[in-house]
Amino acid sequence: MDTGRAVLGVSAAGALVLAVGLGIVVAPGHTLASDPDRGAACGSYPDGTTTAAAWFMVEFHNASGRSVRVVDVRVDDVEGADVTPLAVAPDPGETGSGLWVTDDPVAPHEYGRTVPLRDGVTVPAHGELDVVGRMVVRPGASAGHVRGFTATSSGPLWTTHTVTLDRSFNVGIGGEQHGAAIGCGPDFGDDDPDDAA
Repeated sequence: MDTGRAVLGVSAAGALVLAVGLGIVVAPGHTLASDPDRGAACGSYPDGTTTAAAWFMVEFHNASGRSVRVVDVRVDDVEGADVTPLAVAPDPGETGSGLWVTDDPVAPHEYGRTVPLRDGVTVPAHGELDVVGRMVVRPGASAGHVRGFTATSSGPLWTTHTVTLDRSFNVGIGGEQHGAAIGCGPDFGDDDPDDAA
């Protein structure tokens, strides 16, 4: 009789674990989707410029009918530049991904109010998360880039989900950059100071 109870108890526990496992698999997604718009945005400063900087913004979408809690956002690849700050724009309006080449340390008003991502941010159902940052080309470098953006969201039972947006933003000084080497096309280095893709 005790053996029968033990087997029944183990079976019930196994069924519960299996049900929880299936629940995770079939539950609606708790993650963001990346914008299919891929590519690079490039800008350049004239020869002799001593400080080159640009603001950039990318968008992640919550296509689900549930809110998503984002706990971390990071830039995957930074070369030749420093990124300060990296923040979220909870309500920037109808602005799409872009690049603003400017020396102004204040985010362009088109990017909306930006706030640091400290304790996470909740993206409402069918809402958007806009990530804004300012890149400054390091002293002595002729160009810098940021490439790839990863957002991590929390799911049920302490699970996490990540999604990466494949976008690149590049800033250079002068017209002698090899655009392909930093992720831009052959037109990188033209005199247009706001050559956003």
